[in-house]
This record gives sequence, structure tokens and C-alpha cells, in this order.
Amino acid sequence: MKTIKNKFALVVFALFAVSCSSDDNNSPVHEIRENRITKEVDENTTTTFTYNASNQLIKIIEIGDLGFGTTQKVENYTYGTDGKVAEVVTDYTGSSSYGFKYAYSYNAGKLVTIIVKKYTGSGTYDNFSQIFFDYNTPNVVERAEFRQDGTTTRTVYSIANGNTTSYSVYTGVSANTPNGQLSYTNIYSNYDAKKTPYAGLPLVFHEPYLFVNNPGQTQSSGSTVNYTYQYNDDGYPTKKTMSFNSTSTSTTYLYERI
Repeated sequence: MKTIKNKFALVVFALFAVSCSSDDNNSPVHEIRENRITKEVDENTTTTFTYNASNQLIKIIEIGDLGFGTTQKVENYTYGTDGKVAEVVTDYTGSSSYGFKYAYSYNAGKLVTIIVKKYTGSGTYDNFSQIFFDYNTPNVVERAEFRQDGTTTRTVYSIANGNTTSYSVYTGVSANTPNGQLSYTNIYSNYDAKKTPYAGLPLVFHEPYLFVNNPGQTQSSGSTVNYTYQYNDDGYPTKKTMSFNSTSTSTTYLYERI
């Protein structure tokens, strides 16, 4: 009788184990999907992102302390027949108000020129600057901005695996000094393997800052800033914490799955 009871117990245990194994095998597997950012919140501003039915970014509204007497920035995006951003109109409002209009041109899928006009308050836009991009050197993007006031700035970006590793800004560009004088250099390192919050946004949103992943550290003028991230199940950052000296600030991100 004792042997029969032992055999019965073993059978029950085996059935229980099979049942548990079956439950484990039937547990839902998370399907990784693309996300589009809808809101970004930091200590000073809140930014919302709006899309059309074709999943194209059409408006960004940023509210908070934006500096220069402005408390709100609105960007409206329009697209050409090729699906690329053709124009962005940006309006700043607050105790002071002004705006810019950006017209974009492409070649072989790459952004090559930006014509910038500034709203003067007289009801018209005046020429402000022209920006040109050069991709002739592998893993390097050069950006040159020529302003109406005669100021010319040159920026050189070094790219690796789709991420900016450094960029250097040169001022005083002229016929006599075509390369300009180095003003400062920013260095980016310790990238993670996750997508940025802005993955999927138009090329012009990223230019000239080229990032596929999220940097863990930046260095500039002898100062070092470290970044840590929390992610959602699809691998997008939901929180970024920036640490500098003994202080830290955080930015949170909200998304829609698409």
C-alpha cells in the first residue's frame, strides 16, 4: 500500500510539473514595437509632440522658462511630396515675441541647405542666415552658417555608428581664415544600445546633432556631465538623469506605441 501511495504521489507531482511547464510556455511574450514620443518634461519646460494620420510630426509645443523673455515655443512642420520636411515655422511668445522660418533642401536623401528667415514683427520675414552641410569626408559632417550680419560659423561633427562622438565649433571664418578659429569642442561617449526618445522623428529634428543611441557622458571645456537612463519594455528611455558635480536633474519621456 505504501508503494502504491508513493507511485500515486509521483504521478500527481509529474502532472503538476507538466501543468506548470505548460502555463510557462503559454505566458505572453512582449512584442517589441516602435514608439513615438508624445511628451517630454524637465525641471523648466514641458514639450508636447503632435502627429498627423500618416505618423508625421506636425507640431511641437514647448512651454516654460525658455529664456530671452519667452515662455512658449511652437514649431509647425510641413512636408513636401517626397515625404521630407520642407518647412518649419517657429514662433516664440512671452514678454518678447519673434519667430523663424526654416526652408530645407535635400540631395540624395541628405539635408544639404537650410534657408533661415526671421520674423521682424512688421509682418514680414527677413533673411537671417544660410546653412550648408558637407558630407564629403567619411564619418564627418561639416556645417557652415552664413548670417546676414556677416558672422560665419563652422561646425565639424565626427560620427561613429550613427552617433556623434564630438563636434567642434569654429568662429571668425573668412576668406583669410577659411577654417576659422576653434571656439570649443564637445565630446560624447559611453553610448548605450537603446534608441533615443526622438527615434523616428524627421531628419531636420536631429540635424545637426546626429544620434542613434543615448550618450552616457559629455565633456566640454573641462566639465564632465554623466547620464543614466531608465527604459520601457520597448527599449526607449522613460527617464534621463543628468549628473554634474554634486547636482542632478531629470527629464521624463512619454510615448505612444505604433
